[in-house]
Amino acid sequence: MIRPQLRPWSASFLALVVLAALARRAEADSIAADKLSETPLVAGSGPEGAYLRELHAHIHRRWADNFLRLAADKLPATNPLNDATKVAEVDVIIAADGQLISAKITRPSGFAGFDDAIVEVLHDGVPYPSPPPAVRSDDDKLHAHWLFARDQRRCSGLSLTQAYDPVEVALPKLLRTGRRAEALARVAMARGAGLHADPMFTLLAQDWNKAAIHEPWATVRLAKWLAAHGDEEGVRWLRNAVRRPDLAGDAGAALVAVKSPLCPLVKGWFDTDNWSDHKTAAIALATSTDPACAPGLIKLLGNAKAHPDARAAAATALGSIDDPAAKKALAEAAKDAPPAVRGAAMLAQIRPGAGRAKVIAMETLLRDPSPDLRAAAAAGVVRAGGDTNLDDLYVLFKDNDPRPALAALHELERLPTRRRS
Repeated sequence: MIRPQLRPWSASFLALVVLAALARRAEADSIAADKLSETPLVAGSGPEGAYLRELHAHIHRRWADNFLRLAADKLPATNPLNDATKVAEVDVIIAADGQLISAKITRPSGFAGFDDAIVEVLHDGVPYPSPPPAVRSDDDKLHAHWLFARDQRRCSGLSLTQAYDPVEVALPKLLRTGRRAEALARVAMARGAGLHADPMFTLLAQDWNKAAIHEPWATVRLAKWLAAHGDEEGVRWLRNAVRRPDLAGDAGAALVAVKSPLCPLVKGWFDTDNWSDHKTAAIALATSTDPACAPGLIKLLGNAKAHPDARAAAATALGSIDDPAAKKALAEAAKDAPPAVRGAAMLAQIRPGAGRAKVIAMETLLRDPSPDLRAAAAAGVVRAGGDTNLDDLYVLFKDNDPRPALAALHELERLPTRRRS
């Protein structure tokens, strides 16, 4: 058998062929992932998921459709940039306006050129989609962790991270921007860490009250709490509530308690032709103590044409004012006026804890034919003597009209609570 003779250059040629085959295999192995679809981004739902998808799409065309494609097309298969094992991780911080604050490689790929390309792509992406408040950290910036790979993962390894302020710093910010669900979650985290909860719950309660003040079911008590904590919304609510006859008394007392000027608000109401305005103003001023409103109240108290309820409200308000003219008007009304007005004027002249003499003076009216005077007398006994003279009110058990007993109970509610040692 005759064997063919190999030409002298055949060994070199075969070597070239082998090297070419190996190069083609290396090329095929290194960019095989480019023929596969990118690994799906795990983004979730809600604002976080929506922004992650938008952020990924913003960089994908620069990284996968531009850099990786050009590396595969223009560089040898053996180039480290076409090494399918190359992967790096980056921490990215984006400002609220979409500017890139930092892009820091936290896990290098092992090849500086690959890592540098990632950072360059991220810088070329400026400006980024503005991150909404719901995805920002406490520092008002978006923090993300991003995996960049040469294989089919490409740039789909994106997730948000959080940079937390101390809860006492973060909570007011979250509440101020309306992120109440996050605020509650942060309190739960703090409690889980064993932190004291009272200050945090106070902030949450204040925020809830601020939101609730605009609801139809808001109350004077709620508005007063807000006003006492320096919230102008609470004060405004109370000032509006004073105009409502059903809330005027409580709202007026609340404004007085938080030291918000009340008399200038209602003083002009006494000059209208609407007697309802006069009565509402008088009810609101029940605890005002402001002498500036005494003239309007005195005029109302002495007006025989006004409704007795309005005049009685004026008498009650004058009782809180330390003014000679007010005292004179009350003394006159207590002598000669309709029973409801007379009773209110008599009661208005009694100071809390006035003593036994006033108690006896009021006891004489507990059997008066007028239920209005009996009610004033019962309240006067409690106001002058506190709860030490309740035996003097035994006659109320025989009274068929509930007003005297209710008046006494109302005064009892106003008595200071005794603390037990």
